[in-house]
Amino acid sequence: MSLTSYQTALPRNRGWELYSVCPFYVVFADKKEYVRRIFHFDSGWLYLFAGSALLWAAIVLPAKQELVSLQERLQTIQNEYDHSAKRIEEYQSFFNALTHRDPELMARIVRMQTSGAINGEYVVFDPDAAKTPLEWLQRRTAQQPVVVQSPKLPSILEDVTADDRRLWVAGFGGFIVFVGLVQGPRRDD
Repeated sequence: MSLTSYQTALPRNRGWELYSVCPFYVVFADKKEYVRRIFHFDSGWLYLFAGSALLWAAIVLPAKQELVSLQERLQTIQNEYDHSAKRIEEYQSFFNALTHRDPELMARIVRMQTSGAINGEYVVFDPDAAKTPLEWLQRRTAQQPVVVQSPKLPSILEDVTADDRRLWVAGFGGFIVFVGLVQGPRRDD
């Protein structure tokens, strides 16, 4: 029987010899050898995880610090906005009361301007009292300064990844990842 051209191009089925070429299929006579090969410790993974952690720290921690700083700034701006809105509301109510000639407000303004009593009332002089209606309104809407402080101190890792040093940390983390990828498992064959 002569072989045709397509039969010579195909590999012959020689039983288990075909699978010895395939790197994914290995027959082990000993079960301990099989377990040893599967659970073989590869130190490259340690480098890979450590480098990934440094890369994460160099990228994420400064962004997180900036986010916290911006949130504190936003809170300060929001407090100032709320105070300004309250102050505008107070000035508007004062202006409305003045245009509608509110009797209580008019009596208060007359007392401030004349420093005297109306209708035989006793006068008490207070040197710290407001002299003009606008000064009185300004004192009424005054705001105590609010200081927002971060209660927590930065960690050593946050200090190391701050400013320009984060590029060095990222570069070192990338180098460690490279070492972990290049370093292969030890072969005892």
